[in-house]
Amino acid sequence: MPSTQITKRKQLNVLITGFGPFAYVKSNPSWECIAGLHNTTLTTAGSSQKIHITCLGPLLVTYSAIISLVPHLHGRPPSYPDLVEILHERTSLDPDIRAPENGWDLILHLGAGFNGGIEVEKAAHKTGYDAADAEKELPPIVGGSSKSVTGMSKKDKLERQRAGQSGKGTSSGATRGYGVAYEEFPEELKTDIDVDDLIAFLKKQLKEERIKPSNDAGHYLCDFIYYGSLAESQRTLFGSSQKEKNMKNRSKILFMHTPYELGQPFSLEELTEIVKQAVGWICTGEGV
Repeated sequence: MPSTQITKRKQLNVLITGFGPFAYVKSNPSWECIAGLHNTTLTTAGSSQKIHITCLGPLLVTYSAIISLVPHLHGRPPSYPDLVEILHERTSLDPDIRAPENGWDLILHLGAGFNGGIEVEKAAHKTGYDAADAEKELPPIVGGSSKSVTGMSKKDKLERQRAGQSGKGTSSGATRGYGVAYEEFPEELKTDIDVDDLIAFLKKQLKEERIKPSNDAGHYLCDFIYYGSLAESQRTLFGSSQKEKNMKNRSKILFMHTPYELGQPFSLEELTEIVKQAVGWICTGEGV
């Protein structure tokens, strides 16, 4: 059963990431809705818990950027690769994004999904990434055979169409995704955040029904960063004699898909509010 909220302290530390433009998504709401939250502090309504927010983006929509970034986020202390390697552009945000010494309490990844609402992803996938990224590159080959087009989900096909690949996978038939250094991880990883309870809270708190759970993150960059982050958050458990302590200290991970266009149906302010309330509930079980 998914775990409960984070143990309260004087201040909790949350990292939120968002992607930059790709394909026909020229202005990505997943970054736009969080940029204004960078270096701000939320206060929960009931317990007055302080939650400091750091935002990182707009991330390049490339496999190489994610492969470079994700292990750094889960180090102790966390760090960052050269920002030129991972960001679509440098923004006016602080050039030095400080990370907490003992790691992030929560890492919330956002990405552009499809119009109509918010999707909160329950799981991520290790392989099956045969759609080229924004730079027309593919992730590493890990062996085996890839999915056929008929074996793809509807969301997989839509992601490929959006990437300009008309629903077709690679011609080589190779399985691509996470391989070397990820051998011990299963094909699917799930968040330990109770997604159904989170959505129930958001619907009640915001009087908003257009938020739903998903088990299909799409086998593209959103799915890719989610799997890598879930895997790296678990890595400290392997070979450790302090598994219980490490389980409590490792970062909680979640991915949320925003619409790819503002106004379809949410405004920028509405998306930002959804993110804030989600962070508050995940951290403490309360709104902000």
